[in-house]
Amino acid sequence: MSEVKPSALMKLTPTTEARLGVYEEQLTSALTDSDIRNIALSGPYGAGKSSILATYKKSHPDKKFLHISFAHFQDKAKEGEQPPDETRLEGKIINQLIHQMPAEAIPQTHFQILKEVDRDKIKKYLYWGALLAALLAFICFHDAWCRLVDSLSLESLRSLLGITRRKEAVLAAAAAWVVLAVSGLTEYIFLQRNQRILRKVNLKGANLDIELFGGESDSYFDRYLNEVLYLFDHVDADAVVFEDIDRYDRNLIFERLREINGLANRIREGVFEEKREERKPLRFLYLIRDDVFASKDRTKFFDMIIPVVPVMDGSNSYAMLIRLFSQLEEEARPGDDFLRGISLYIDDMRLLGNIFNEFSVYYRKYQEKNVIELNTDKLLAMMVYKNLFPEDHALLHRGTGYVYTLFGNKPQFVRQRREELQKELDSLGSLLEEVKRETFRNMDELDAAYYVENRRTRIGATQEDTAFETRAKYIAAIKANEYNVEYYSEGYYNRGHWNKENVKTKFDQLSENSDYQRHKELIEKKAAAEETHRRISEIKNQIEHLDAMPLQDILDRENEDAIFGTVYINALGEKEKYAEVKRSGYFPLIRYLISNGYIDESYQDYMSYYYEDGLRREDKVFLRSMQEHNYKGATYQLKEPWKVINWMHNSQFETAECLNYQLLDALLTAVCHSVDVPVGMKKRAVDYEGRLYRLIKYIFKNNAMEFFEGYLWNGKYGSDFVRQINVDCGNAASWVLKEEALSDRTKRKYVLQTILQWEAYCSEDPEDLRHIAEYAGQTPQLLYEASMEDERERFIAGVEHFGVKFSRLQLTEEEAALEEDALEETALEEAALEEGPDKDMDLIIYDSLLWQQIYYRWLYVINWENLSFIFQDLYKLPLEEIRRSRMLTLVYEKGEEPLRLYVEENLETVLEELAAWGEPLEDEEKIILSVLNREDLSRESREKYIGTLACRREISQLSQVENKDFWPGLMEGHVAAEPHNLTDYYFLSGNGMDEVLADYINKYPGPITLSEKELDNAYGEGTMKLLQMEIIRCNFLRKEKYNELVKSFSLTCDTADVGDVGEDKMRILIFWKKISMTQENLQYIREHYPKLAPVFAGRNVSEYLSLSHTDGETWEEEFLSVLVSDREAFSAFINSEEESPERKKKALAKSVNRNMLKLSELQRYLENLEQRDFLDLLNGSRIILEQTPGNEALLDAFQKRNWIVGFEVDQQDDSLYRAQGKAVLGRKRKKR
Repeated sequence: MSEVKPSALMKLTPTTEARLGVYEEQLTSALTDSDIRNIALSGPYGAGKSSILATYKKSHPDKKFLHISFAHFQDKAKEGEQPPDETRLEGKIINQLIHQMPAEAIPQTHFQILKEVDRDKIKKYLYWGALLAALLAFICFHDAWCRLVDSLSLESLRSLLGITRRKEAVLAAAAAWVVLAVSGLTEYIFLQRNQRILRKVNLKGANLDIELFGGESDSYFDRYLNEVLYLFDHVDADAVVFEDIDRYDRNLIFERLREINGLANRIREGVFEEKREERKPLRFLYLIRDDVFASKDRTKFFDMIIPVVPVMDGSNSYAMLIRLFSQLEEEARPGDDFLRGISLYIDDMRLLGNIFNEFSVYYRKYQEKNVIELNTDKLLAMMVYKNLFPEDHALLHRGTGYVYTLFGNKPQFVRQRREELQKELDSLGSLLEEVKRETFRNMDELDAAYYVENRRTRIGATQEDTAFETRAKYIAAIKANEYNVEYYSEGYYNRGHWNKENVKTKFDQLSENSDYQRHKELIEKKAAAEETHRRISEIKNQIEHLDAMPLQDILDRENEDAIFGTVYINALGEKEKYAEVKRSGYFPLIRYLISNGYIDESYQDYMSYYYEDGLRREDKVFLRSMQEHNYKGATYQLKEPWKVINWMHNSQFETAECLNYQLLDALLTAVCHSVDVPVGMKKRAVDYEGRLYRLIKYIFKNNAMEFFEGYLWNGKYGSDFVRQINVDCGNAASWVLKEEALSDRTKRKYVLQTILQWEAYCSEDPEDLRHIAEYAGQTPQLLYEASMEDERERFIAGVEHFGVKFSRLQLTEEEAALEEDALEETALEEAALEEGPDKDMDLIIYDSLLWQQIYYRWLYVINWENLSFIFQDLYKLPLEEIRRSRMLTLVYEKGEEPLRLYVEENLETVLEELAAWGEPLEDEEKIILSVLNREDLSRESREKYIGTLACRREISQLSQVENKDFWPGLMEGHVAAEPHNLTDYYFLSGNGMDEVLADYINKYPGPITLSEKELDNAYGEGTMKLLQMEIIRCNFLRKEKYNELVKSFSLTCDTADVGDVGEDKMRILIFWKKISMTQENLQYIREHYPKLAPVFAGRNVSEYLSLSHTDGETWEEEFLSVLVSDREAFSAFINSEEESPERKKKALAKSVNRNMLKLSELQRYLENLEQRDFLDLLNGSRIILEQTPGNEALLDAFQKRNWIVGFEVDQQDDSLYRAQGKAVLGRKRKKR
């Protein structure tokens, strides 16, 4: 920093080098015109009135001026009292007047002036008095004198004094005494007249008081009017100048002075004397401000008013500031912007000059040792504040006053600002949630929903509304065509035609719908969602750093009035509002200085001299807060944290009050970065490592998570902090990762630093290490955050040390968005860009070298997310080829790549992962066989693998799978549909015709062709029949496939060989006549498959009929059912002479019931049986029949077919039936 030029301070006295110009002419004119007696030099404060007069005096030495100045300053002790009255002002005028005039010029004044005593004069008066006394004594006591002389012993002396014994001597003494007495009385009368030595005569005995002046209530001018007139009459000057008289705001004094001026000038003109003498008039020259008189009265009072154009005001004070500060070296000059800003408030040249003087002195003093770096703008701001508010500046030194209270209340302002920001954050969050629920994506879709036209419309000549893909696109086209459409109009008498219309008004009217307006607002907000997200990030950033923000950043338009209106409330609840500061016309300047940061929390640096060994105010407050247990917060700003540490004792580092970011920064610097410690700050006597250990342990033991998280993000040495935590605290990872209050970003940062500094992690607790490995493995963000070249190798080493396996190598869309937001916030903080970072900048860095290390060292979990990422990113496979179902195939296609080696090495785990996916696999046959034939793999994992395979019959030869235990699982859709696979399973698996093989057969896509010769050659003689019988006995086969196989078999069997098959399968065996018709088989079927007995009999009618003659009446119904089912056998039975008529009637009845006979056939059979009664009945006759089972069966069958009216038992003979027939045979014949 350069030294300031050693120039002299600026004088605050009026200058004698002002440019007079017109002022000189006007003043000369006023001072030479005998009619002008009261002159006003009028202008605002600091306009240069005194400088104009001083310059005029210098340029006109012949002119004489007598100055009477009124300096007035408000007395704080008498604040609120009225200013001095006119009497005191008059006294000031008289006092200054008599002290500026030579005593010789005003000998008659009674106002005494203290001056040096004339010793010679005093001696003269003493000698004179002594001589008078001696002469008087000689005259009065002459006889005694004579005796005295006679008594003298010395002859010579007696002869010398002998002449005094004569009477002539007495006469001579009397004459001398008279002369001396007259001379003394003359001198006394002269003094009494001029100086009034005798003021009051009090003859107490006579009760006589002589008061030569009036009462005390009279003004000085009234009381001493003659004296005042005498003084002004003897003023030897061209004008009496009254300065600063306007500061008292007492206009009555001007009236008094005008009266005195008039009287004095009359005396000078000789109005009261007979003999007149030409004398120059007495002029009063007033230097006053323009607003002394509130009305036009000033023109009546003054004989001439000379206006003064201000030398400086707010419009040109900037130029004056530049002129002053240009005297300094460039580095010592405040910034032009700041000078321009304060120039709007400073309008007094003397004030400006003193500000400059004090700035120069302070700057030089601070520069002497160059200990701290000063900001010249802030120093000048403090000088401005000191000059405009000297009392508050003095209070600031004592830790009180308005500015001190303002900054002291900052925590309150911070709390209020945090509440405001949190409220805005909640509002924006709710807005985003509401916007997400909005179904309309844009205004076109919204307008499409609400704008309805119940007519044909088009745009242009061709684009009708129905031609657009969506209505939203149609709406967009309308808007693009400036809302001009055509609509089709037709009437009863005229042909249709197209009319043009502008529908802009209709669209505007949609806003009148409240629902439409609500949707519109949400769409507009959705369009601004990006800005909303940005604002949310800004708010979060502000809230996070609010405690460390200077007051200027907390101020805004909404809260500045409340903040600057701050008050102080003491312990008694008394309020100090600092009205004198806020009432000042310069109060806006304080607001400007603080709002723009020119006066900030570092104000103490610019108030007093700084000593290297001393403490700053902020640091003292911090140390006091520790003693008073008044926590200042982690972000409290320390000026010199090193000194604070050196002042503290060890025990204080185990208290909550020491939790300060800067304090921890300094401790970590001392322990971990000792070369960065400022020179002279590190003391040998201070145990920095011990103090850091105490602080770290306090954080750990007291679970100070808020401070822990805050320092990780705001501290200077976050990585060193993590290292010390891990070194000094056991189970630190569990302490951090189990804490729910910590954000995921904080935990992630801790884990990253722990991995990077893995060699410093001292805990050997397996659970602690597991926490790190599990958390890191589930956090792919670490791979993007550890992308720096100098961190890559350490990161890989740490990952291997902790046994981390990344379950995901790629971020999800949500994670990527959150990471982008977080990195953007960081970029905003670091770059301090108001417009934000470049949107095209890729904030998430992809480090290919790091990925390769993760890949080659197998530091990831084999799962679908990771494998698909590797296939796509490293192998560059098209996305459509990357499928879960072919994962193993894709891996094995890569030859000896690390991925295949990793999978083969961990195939057991891979198979479990494949099973967990729950998605069918489509691996190739060779891949499947290689997995299933690996005996080092557990049976369970291979079975799970089989369970995950898609049913594609991919294994062509079942016998290729060495372990037959897997055959059942493979048969369920994984083995090719080949007969040899069926027979291999049956004959070689040892499971025979089990449910698995049955299911295989059921799902066999085509016909199964088995060769007896091939089977006998492959598995031994008789194996074909053995397999067929197993198939026949298998109940698991589906009906269709069972039917297909049984149909192809050439063997027949007995029910005893078949076993207990299902009814459906027995039906198939009966249908294909695979069961021999024997009495045993028939009886077995009757007992176990009663419903199939008729079917069995029906499929073997001839054999059955031959067997049924021996069955008797038990199976009569079965016999009849089988009989009627075979027309040929039925005919032969009816025509047989061996069968009884009754049995034949039952057979006819069964056939009629089953609708198997035509009337003509029935007629023929009845005729052959000679059943004339039944023929008559069918011709409509009424008949009587014997009650027999055969007759009853036929009558019942006829009635069901509605061939007869009915029948009943004869009432006279219950062994007979009476029946009424219908002429069904006649109708038939008639039809023919």
